[in-house]
Amino acid sequence: MISICRSPERLAAAATWPLTDLPLVDVAAFGELALLSALRAADGDTAPWPLRIRSSDSDGDIAQAFVTSAGTLGVRGALAAAPDTDTGYACMKLPDQDAIAVTAAPSAFANVGGYRFAMRDLQHAIGMIDEDSLIAALPHSLTGHRLAGHAADPVALRARLRDFGVNPLVSGAFRDEPPRS
Repeated sequence: MISICRSPERLAAAATWPLTDLPLVDVAAFGELALLSALRAADGDTAPWPLRIRSSDSDGDIAQAFVTSAGTLGVRGALAAAPDTDTGYACMKLPDQDAIAVTAAPSAFANVGGYRFAMRDLQHAIGMIDEDSLIAALPHSLTGHRLAGHAADPVALRARLRDFGVNPLVSGAFRDEPPRS
């Protein structure tokens, strides 16, 4: 079985996989930047991200994870968007293990499903239309984040954002009513 994790910083707190006779592989999606995978332990607990991911039909690594000089998770190889990709996620190499633990999501970005938004760019674009509006990224257990916005006239702001071709997830953050949990 495969589990897609869009909030890699929260994987360590995930529930134990109950079907110990059916292996589970957690695949972390770091926005459009990279993917990493880790096979759950025999007892069903999550496992840290290995430094090397190997293909079963080759001798080489298909991906390598590493800690950048900034203390963030870097990925290189076939599972990265560029030769050396910095995901922006804070991480640490685990002592006495060839593995990395992700400790925090990048604060400057919001991951909504498979989309990654720079919050400063979103606020700037929205502020150009309505300087009193604001947008925030709220944690969401399935999608990583959920965008929520406030504007004096959300209908007009949504229309302007659509006219500019802004992603519907952004314009949809400005609702007539507060979102329900």
